[in-house]
Amino acid sequence: MSKHTKERQVQVTERHNGTPTVTATETETHVFSIVPLPSASEFAAFEDAVPGTGERILTLFEKQFEHRCQQETKQQENDHSVRMSGIAVGFLVIVIFAVLAVVFALCGRQTEAIVAIVAPIVGFAVAALKYTTPKRR
Repeated sequence: MSKHTKERQVQVTERHNGTPTVTATETETHVFSIVPLPSASEFAAFEDAVPGTGERILTLFEKQFEHRCQQETKQQENDHSVRMSGIAVGFLVIVIFAVLAVVFALCGRQTEAIVAIVAPIVGFAVAALKYTTPKRR
């Protein structure tokens, strides 16, 4: 087991009839285990109680680890597929609007041509800002 303590200072300023600044301290303590395996003494106790338990625990841990690795690989492949689909759709939208802009320009409709060029640029800029701005908690 490992113990992690995080301490931070919080300053609260109150402006009510010259009340001074109030400083408070907040402490968070997290206790967590680095590995999901029992300690050596716990392994020995399990083995004394039921012979073969240690081997079964290790086998279970190995299977769980393999499963996690497979799930992470699938998730990464899925994320990559979704990203590539988004890139393809974005490229297709840009090409369609560029073709529309050319057609509008050739037909003498300059306003529509400008809108066909500016609309996807603005849309992608807004989407980029939306998806790259950190989320507030």
